[in-house]
Amino acid sequence: MIDKLEIQETISLYHEGGSTSDWDQVLATFLPDGIWEVPALRIRSAGQAAIRETMTALMEPIEYLVQINAPAIVAVDGDSASARSLIRECAKFRGQPGIIDVVGQFNDELRRTSTGWKFAHRTFTIFGTHLSAETPARTRS
Repeated sequence: MIDKLEIQETISLYHEGGSTSDWDQVLATFLPDGIWEVPALRIRSAGQAAIRETMTALMEPIEYLVQINAPAIVAVDGDSASARSLIRECAKFRGQPGIIDVVGQFNDELRRTSTGWKFAHRTFTIFGTHLSAETPARTRS
């Protein structure tokens, strides 16, 4: 059970880092030769440097992004594990009206390391993308 909690922590650290553009935090969740891919966008990045470059480029036009992940379903087999979790991403593009919501699922392969569980391969399958009008809202002070 502890392994499953540690894997969920790895997943949550990835999503928090992605939501705050903390690429060091995101990359700390991957093995040095880890793979991140989004087949619907024809993205496949192998290795931490390539993952950083791809994610930085994807976030360039985005004012903010929030990723909300559901608790993962995890299967542990010794020093390897698989996990799948549903996700919702909400983003606002700079200088453009409207909000984009993306929903989908991450399928993960992880390995145990001396510093915790890391992604060997993380694949995001997009189920749908939804655009909505931006409505004025109060922001938290």
